[in-house]
Amino acid sequence: LYSSSQKTRRIKGNTKWADHSSLSTGDWYKLKISSSGIYKITGADMINYGMSIAGLSVNDIRLFGNGGGMMPEANSGFFYDDLKEDAIEIHDANNNGLFETGDYFLFYGQGPNIWKYDANLNRFGHSQNLYDGYAYYFLTIKPGNSLRISLLSQNTNPPNTFATDFIDYKYHDNDSLNLIKSGKQWLGEEFNIILTHSYSFDFPNLNTSKQVSIKASVAARSTTASNMNLITNGSTHTILIPAIAGTYNSAYAAGVKQEYKINSSSSTINITANYIKSTSVSVGWMDYLEISAYRNLVMAGSQMAFRNADIVGNGNITKFTLQNASSDLQIWDITNWTEPKKLDYTLNNNTATFVQATDSLRQFLAFKGGYKTATFVKKVTNQDDLFMQ
Repeated sequence: LYSSSQKTRRIKGNTKWADHSSLSTGDWYKLKISSSGIYKITGADMINYGMSIAGLSVNDIRLFGNGGGMMPEANSGFFYDDLKEDAIEIHDANNNGLFETGDYFLFYGQGPNIWKYDANLNRFGHSQNLYDGYAYYFLTIKPGNSLRISLLSQNTNPPNTFATDFIDYKYHDNDSLNLIKSGKQWLGEEFNIILTHSYSFDFPNLNTSKQVSIKASVAARSTTASNMNLITNGSTHTILIPAIAGTYNSAYAAGVKQEYKINSSSSTINITANYIKSTSVSVGWMDYLEISAYRNLVMAGSQMAFRNADIVGNGNITKFTLQNASSDLQIWDITNWTEPKKLDYTLNNNTATFVQATDSLRQFLAFKGGYKTATFVKKVTNQDDLFMQ
């Protein structure tokens, strides 16, 4: 954006901005990830990136990144003005203080598409990144003490709430079509010649005593009102999509968002969407489907993220009970995704319990291997064009 000879000035106001970009000095290596989870980087990986690890101290490895999701569109929204150092967990096989080929470190990576909790509506909603299918992290070597995952001890106060299940969520959002080839509204499957599309979502250890919530966003272009029928595990919900005027200056299509609940005895939620044409030229589209369901707090798979908004309240101290646990299990508090903390827990007969304050929403991730792999992008050229004295 600027030549090396130009001096630029950022309007500071009352905000304290970084004086220089983290990328202004040193060697930096750019990585990308496509989904959230625990990532593993080995010494061999770093060599493949083009880094030298000969005599490398484990204290000098540093990872930077601000997580996924889109930056806020409002100027008042929070964002990091520079890269944030992320906490990592070093595994030094020989315990010799050197990071060698077989050693590795773990970090929590937040992917490009995230979920946000709306306290007013008491529901989670997904945020699809419109601009990129990846989130990016930056690896460097710098003398000193790198930021590490710290241990979070259990709360010693007696619990007054108990968590044996959690809210899980999944979505389908296939951004493949922009109707007017302008703007940020993208849609997915078309219902025209093919009038039926099917979707499936799996929720292991579903708590069948609680309802499953489905939110659908659909659209149609039709000069008379038309219907989209959603058949969910045999139960039919009909969405009425209003007509459009059909004039040159009217809306091209009409969109509707609706939420409904079902009971399910199966851990698999099958949804069949069937568009009912009201005219021969009516066309429908699926925008997205969001599914929220309660799962019993039972470890499933190698990585399992969990949270529960129902236990949040002033002064709440919650005892979490996680079944199917094992001695190799780790549980991280990922509420602050750039600086997760490793939870202390008690293991008894494959049941892990821990006590933590839940006066605000807490996000956790339990894992026992199954680490994700970051993809190397390139070595980054030093840059500081937005930060000049």
